[in-house]
Amino acid sequence: MANNDTCGSYEVIREGEEVILKISCETCPFFPSIEDNPRVMALVIDALAETGSATKIVLTQKRDYEYDYTQTLILLEVAKLYRKLNRQKRSFNLFQNETARKYVEPRFAEIQDILFNYLKSDPIQAYMTLIRISERENQLIKTKAINQEGIAALQQYYRLIESIVGELQQSQLIQQALPHLREYKLSDRTIYRKILTPTVKPNFMYTKLMATFPTKGEELDSYTVNDTEVTIFKLPNIVQPLYHIIPPEFRLDEEKYEILDLARTGLEKFEPKKGEFTDPERIRDV
Repeated sequence: MANNDTCGSYEVIREGEEVILKISCETCPFFPSIEDNPRVMALVIDALAETGSATKIVLTQKRDYEYDYTQTLILLEVAKLYRKLNRQKRSFNLFQNETARKYVEPRFAEIQDILFNYLKSDPIQAYMTLIRISERENQLIKTKAINQEGIAALQQYYRLIESIVGELQQSQLIQQALPHLREYKLSDRTIYRKILTPTVKPNFMYTKLMATFPTKGEELDSYTVNDTEVTIFKLPNIVQPLYHIIPPEFRLDEEKYEILDLARTGLEKFEPKKGEFTDPERIRDV
């Protein structure tokens, strides 16, 4: 678990059968969206790879962004594959001799970048790139564009790529992405938005009573909802806008505030008798 003050620090909360991976994004300089931001996805996959299990993911940044059980399983599957490949990277055994090293080493750097960077930040791009590499290597082998020793080395490399592509293709993420891959462009995250949709909940720890408008705020818009005035402000050095509302109870005249104070004082002093608890109608009258 990372330091609580850092961007991406997390804790695992167990509530009955629920295992909640709660990741703090309060100090992150980016919006906490797995589907929109590769940095956030990488952060979540890293945390899942470390913890090994979760039934819900919650990202916190002023609000709580919750990814439910189904979405969490999709991401957990990617995290487990990432962890598995990370542990196996020393045992890929592609450099059996100098000839193999000559042909495979430049390619191995390419595949490492895909597996240990893109796989956790953009697994769809990793999948598509691996397919292209697989086709390229297969073409080299088929056309015998290199000598026999080189072909033998590339065949082993090709088998490794094919096995990784196969594992990725069996994942729920890629299975759900397959119908949309025709229109896919590198680094485009539209498909993720079709698969991952968090529930956004207010975090009342950050709710404040502010009767006046922010002094350094720039007013962007204002409107009224059920007699409540809503004003939107842009604040310096803050990405998210501030919504300032003035609820009706803040707009009462002095006489009504005095009546409310009298009622509150009366309620504070009132001590109901035991028998009155059995007669709610009488309590209301009192």
